[in-house]
Amino acid sequence: MQDILDFTLYYNRYKKKLFNYTLRMTGNRMATEDILQITFMRFFQNMGNIKHGVAIEFWLFKVVRNEIYTWLRSKKKLSENYLSDDISEINLEADETADAQLLEGERKEIVLKAINSLSSEQKEVILLKEFSGLSYDEISEVCGIDTGLVKSRLYSARQKLIAQLSNKINM
Repeated sequence: MQDILDFTLYYNRYKKKLFNYTLRMTGNRMATEDILQITFMRFFQNMGNIKHGVAIEFWLFKVVRNEIYTWLRSKKKLSENYLSDDISEINLEADETADAQLLEGERKEIVLKAINSLSSEQKEVILLKEFSGLSYDEISEVCGIDTGLVKSRLYSARQKLIAQLSNKINM
């Protein structure tokens, strides 16, 4: 019984972060739900083998990342877009006016397209850092690369995003 309670707590704590990361990488809601189901089933089966605390978050992100790349390879989509272009997937505050919602939707669409234009390596570290809130060391561990490489990819990705977005703003 305690395992089910622990699982439910961890599921509720990490499902949104993992869902957002997976959806942005796959661009496919059904695949995202399947990947998360597999990930959380594996987590439930292996809960006893995972050290509690910070290690759980790393484990979940590593498993979901592996599942994403397995799905992408099976669909031969490594060179295609990984982000969801469906603006309805993005939550807007209910108290915003219609004009503000429209403007916010347009901004989000521009940002999503800019992120989508990055290389898969840059896109992945941007999503993990900016949308999932992982630290450089955590991203390094999840991706299996040096922290210096994480910082380098983030710097390059941010510079490309700044250039692209400043061009859009100045138009």
